[in-house]
Amino acid sequence: MSSPEAPSVIQQLLQRVEAVNRQAGFMAWDPEKIALDPRGDPGPDYPRLSPPTQDSPRLFISYGWSRDETYGTYESDLWVDAFAGFLFGCGYDIVFDRDPRNIDKGLSWFTLLTRMNDCNYFVPIISDEYVERISSPQATGAVVAEWNHAVEMSPRWLAMIGIWHSGSILPEPLTETNTVDIRNDASPWAAGIGDMFPPAPAGARGIPQLPAPERPPDPTHWPAYVPYES
Repeated sequence: MSSPEAPSVIQQLLQRVEAVNRQAGFMAWDPEKIALDPRGDPGPDYPRLSPPTQDSPRLFISYGWSRDETYGTYESDLWVDAFAGFLFGCGYDIVFDRDPRNIDKGLSWFTLLTRMNDCNYFVPIISDEYVERISSPQATGAVVAEWNHAVEMSPRWLAMIGIWHSGSILPEPLTETNTVDIRNDASPWAAGIGDMFPPAPAGARGIPQLPAPERPPDPTHWPAYVPYES
């Protein structure tokens, strides 16, 4: 009798954050909003997401906090989930590795990384830990790969909008112009976040204040987009 497959990293993250939210009595994503937009990612059988546009953009959320059970508190997990849930609740289309709609989709870390090709915004949550990870020449892992891929794609395919949560250094190409500084009010829905990411009108997608680029044609080695059920 074969043993059951171990859950993927993405599945472990989703299961962990669900448990943490229950323990904290906190629901990061509004169930009513999920019911209105239940699809999430179409799954690994689809190599591409629907193409983003300036009027219907897609945001890739990147963060560098703890992803294991040895971390002493869950405050950072709750913060990033609340931030992602806030954007989703305001009508934004996001790629986020702990999207609760994707728990049974079988997504891998690499699949999530390639979803950045179908985003036109990259939104890193900046902290000393994040900067340390992406700055070390020997660093590896998801957040390093995300940052490096975003730098390669910026500014032709995507715009960067940093969320300066803590720390004293902004890594290039982030500047004060394309970064929301919430170090003095680090709530997931701080005024600066609401200004940069205004709520969308009913039935529309959220559009950040910072314009998205007019994307050039896809590189020839990218797979073609295959339409999926909307």
